[in-house]
Amino acid sequence: MARKIVWSNPAVDDLEAAVEFVAKDSPSYAANLAQLAMNAAESLVRFPNRGHQVPDPELARFRELIVGSYRLIYLVEAKRVLIRSC
Repeated sequence: MARKIVWSNPAVDDLEAAVEFVAKDSPSYAANLAQLAMNAAESLVRFPNRGHQVPDPELARFRELIVGSYRLIYLVEAKRVLIRSC
């Protein structure tokens, strides 16, 4: 079953901050990072369990995908995948 991808406000803020930080040194790498993060999130529509379980016991319900030097942390729910942070 395909799930809807929902970005939390903190996740959007995290991604924007990461892109802005990287853009100080390399605008092209920053654009690439943003695209990689969006592609990784969209891949969760069809394959929501593809990431690893977050190793922190307090976040055991969450999964993660590594995007460059960043982690895309998300929660798989019945009808959606909630992107928690990036």
